Amino acid sequence: MLQRRKKKASDKITVGIDAQSDGLAVAVAKKGRENTRLRCEFVPFSGGGSQVAALNPIIQNHGLHGASAVLVMPESEYSLLQTSVPVMSLDEMRDAVRWKIGELVDFPLAQAVLDVFEVPESGQRGTERLLYVVATKRQYVQDHIGEIRRTDLSLTAIDIGELSLRNVIAKLHENDDGVVVLHLAERSGSLVFIKQSEVYLTRRLHVGFDDLLLGEESTYEDVVLELQRSLDFFESNFVQALPTKLLIFPPDKLTGELITHINSQLKLEVEPLILEKLPGYIVEADEQSQTRSLLAIGAALREEVAA
Repeated sequence: MLQRRKKKASDKITVGIDAQSDGLAVAVAKKGRENTRLRCEFVPFSGGGSQVAALNPIIQNHGLHGASAVLVMPESEYSLLQTSVPVMSLDEMRDAVRWKIGELVDFPLAQAVLDVFEVPESGQRGTERLLYVVATKRQYVQDHIGEIRRTDLSLTAIDIGELSLRNVIAKLHENDDGVVVLHLAERSGSLVFIKQSEVYLTRRLHVGFDDLLLGEESTYEDVVLELQRSLDFFESNFVQALPTKLLIFPPDKLTGELITHINSQLKLEVEPLILEKLPGYIVEADEQSQTRSLLAIGAALREEVAA
């Protein structure tokens, strides 16, 4: 049996890690008596690079030896699929979905690692439950575990971006009534519908922050179209009121123009997602680091780590 270890300073620290194509975003959540300090940093890769090379100086400089770590899996390394199964235990659901998604992934199921999370009941589906299935190659998971083991961090979980966003929204007042989040990375984006800390709907976008730099009207229209489709799907599949607020990240002049465009097309209250508004948290990061670190912050806020 596992022995209960004595608590130490690192038990109050969680490190969120988001490996991106051109660098590493790292967020550190340090719990205090009255609040939690969030510090984030983005380390560019120059001429190639590795997580280990980027992480070790941060661990050393900020005294993170032995701290819990949660890694966000890169979007390109996993598929997020929707399916339905009869009501059963979570372990039974994992087994039941394997045969259902065999034709939906582009690699043999024998090489796959699968996990599921439930969508709240819609009120229309009888005994069937809607699930999201996360499918990735076992090799990807093993590679990430191997990388972190070469540092002095203690890897406690590997998460996905959609659930990292959920972890951030769970700390906001908007979590109670439901909200749509639009997160724009450099070359892609994601829409996530969240209410009371549960993910109802998620969509990936082929529009990213770099596309906004071009300032083309078609880019804004693509976002509005996907928003409208997602709102229509939500309305037809869940017996409850539509979310009335959309939060957009990063808060930037370019996303400000997108907010204006969405406001003119859809009946949504659209606002930038401001991390400084997280109640009970003190954010210590420059604007550039924040812009690249939202998913890392969400990983650092994963509640299960504290257990």
